[in-house]
Amino acid sequence: MPYGPLDERMGTSSKKAECATCGERVDLCPGHFGWIQLQLPVFHVGYIKHIYHILKMICKNCGRVLTKDEEQRQQFFKLVRNRRLDSNKMRDTLKAIMKQCAMISECRFCHEINGDVKKVGPLKFVHRKYIRKQVSAARAEFEAQFETSIAHNPELKPYISKVQFHLFQFPNSTFNNGILHKLGRR
Repeated sequence: MPYGPLDERMGTSSKKAECATCGERVDLCPGHFGWIQLQLPVFHVGYIKHIYHILKMICKNCGRVLTKDEEQRQQFFKLVRNRRLDSNKMRDTLKAIMKQCAMISECRFCHEINGDVKKVGPLKFVHRKYIRKQVSAARAEFEAQFETSIAHNPELKPYISKVQFHLFQFPNSTFNNGILHKLGRR
């Protein structure tokens, strides 16, 4: 299958076939590197719980740890780097840090609004950006951007909520960048 995980150019797995890159059989072909560009992120199943906890503690825009101030940030790093803590105390420390980060709704570096992260299925996370009460004004502003589209095309009204949902789920995807460019928002 060309351009797939079993592409002959990455080496052959059949004893009778020859490699499309070097022309050798399976016993002499060392295998060749390649990659597959995926449309969505794929997570390693063994790290799902850790990824979920990290996503709850960082800004979804700039990737920094959500803290109130620099002093709290230094305190977090000092606690995490303490090698004298046993595994139970380290787990409790990380839970306390996660609880502190969950209370912060705006990143102090990029001033982006950060909602909570929810696990919806075995391998899917949802960033609910505008779920908190403090950000209702920002959500209303975002929804107001679509009013001109609805005014020009009233038949779009039933689909606007789905578009908004997908813009929140995959804000940096190629699909969304194309839509926003056509709407004149980027």
